[in-house]
Amino acid sequence: MTLAEVQCHLDQQGASDLVVDLIINNSCGKVFLEAVELGIALLEGGNPVIQNSLYNRLIINSEKFFGVFHDKMREAQSEIKATVTVSTEDIKAKRDEKDKAIKSAEEKAAAIRKERKTGAAGGLHEALTDELTAMLDNAAMSTKKAVNIVRNSSRPVPVDSNTEDESSRKDSQGLSATDDQGSGPGPGQSSGPGQSSGPGQSSGGAGQSQGSIDNLLTLHQHQHKKDEKKMSPDVSIMQQILRFLQLLCENHNRELQNHLRNQSNKNNYNLVCETLQFLDCICGSTTGGLGLLGLYINEFNVTLINQSLESLTEYCQGPCHDNQNSIAMHESNGIDIIIALIMNDITPLSKYRLDLVLELMNNASKLLLAIMESRHDSENAERILYNMHPKTLVDVCKQAYHQEDYSDPDPDQDRDNVASPKDVGHNIYILAHQLAQHNREMAAILRPVSTETPMDQALAYYAKHTAQIEIVRSDRTLEQIVFPIPEICEYLTTETKNRVFLFSRTR
Repeated sequence: MTLAEVQCHLDQQGASDLVVDLIINNSCGKVFLEAVELGIALLEGGNPVIQNSLYNRLIINSEKFFGVFHDKMREAQSEIKATVTVSTEDIKAKRDEKDKAIKSAEEKAAAIRKERKTGAAGGLHEALTDELTAMLDNAAMSTKKAVNIVRNSSRPVPVDSNTEDESSRKDSQGLSATDDQGSGPGPGQSSGPGQSSGPGQSSGGAGQSQGSIDNLLTLHQHQHKKDEKKMSPDVSIMQQILRFLQLLCENHNRELQNHLRNQSNKNNYNLVCETLQFLDCICGSTTGGLGLLGLYINEFNVTLINQSLESLTEYCQGPCHDNQNSIAMHESNGIDIIIALIMNDITPLSKYRLDLVLELMNNASKLLLAIMESRHDSENAERILYNMHPKTLVDVCKQAYHQEDYSDPDPDQDRDNVASPKDVGHNIYILAHQLAQHNREMAAILRPVSTETPMDQALAYYAKHTAQIEIVRSDRTLEQIVFPIPEICEYLTTETKNRVFLFSRTR
């Protein structure tokens, strides 16, 4: 049996109704998650039979069903806002604590150096007194705390008190032993031939102290950084929710696209706008960080951001003009966040996971194209151009073209599922091509002056590998479809092209 046949058989046994009932009851988190995942399995591939079965059930009782999803989205947004606020306050508090600790350590170290120089000048190198030993212990502890705070910007790494005391005791003993060994000869003593007499040898103890501090700092640091960036269950469950909503609208299901926005009930839940607000929240726009996406996007939440973009794209494609308008004209910064994902540099993620950043840019450009799909007005295009500089957009697609030469692909990654920089640049070029119909400056910039400069070579390549066709819709309107031409098409013979054009029924 094929996957579609298994899905239809389960639907006949009442699996679709079971999904709806479990989601409406929302008894506990585990049952809810399993119900959503069952719905995803039934809808995988955009099975129209399952979509129709769910739609017929939701016409009767959709208020509670969509209300549960609405509440889950709001809870996730509240969790993200609370987490971001706490992190921001912690960063400021730890920065102040770090400055105080470093200043205190520097003052104590200066006092120790002064004491040693005074003793060396008078030739009175004696064993460390109890007071000086205590000062060294305090200086070592303060230095350790200062380095700890500097290396861990989110929260200090917890260190076991017994380990901490033992390390400090060893450090002070190492310093004492080294200083005694390097001290000058006392009364009645002489310096051996292999010994040096002076304060310089105390650096060996300091090196041992620093080494032990480094070992303690790196003990739990990596695990704690991961724990801090991981999403809470209230946020991570959005991955399955958004995937389920995407599959409801798969293959341009107009009825369910409209139903996500308007259920015609007493309490209406616009999940299209809620998804956009969730994207706006997880990218940090609500905290005023529109230009600082790198502070909020990391390897732990980038998959959820991509899922948000893909779901929004599926809400619009077909096209669904009402959903397009809901996204483009929403009062939040959602549309500006989508533009910023293309235009802004997302660091530090781009420095070690360029593939994830390219996927973000690719999905963001597809969403903007879906918002403008099959539009005979310029309203949505003008909204996109409002906060977008034409030259910057074209520069991004040029840079992506040349980034192909410098990218270092990971041999362990599946190359079929990773977007290449050149392909991402091509999608951005098509976006610029569509916007150029509503902006003269954009149209002028897209014309390559010559093919001598590397940047103009990129535009010439994209122009050569971009084509368009005209389609007559059922309402007799003419629509232009712009698409990329794969490089492999250059190797097709004239005979093959004619055969495909004249005899293919699936073109």
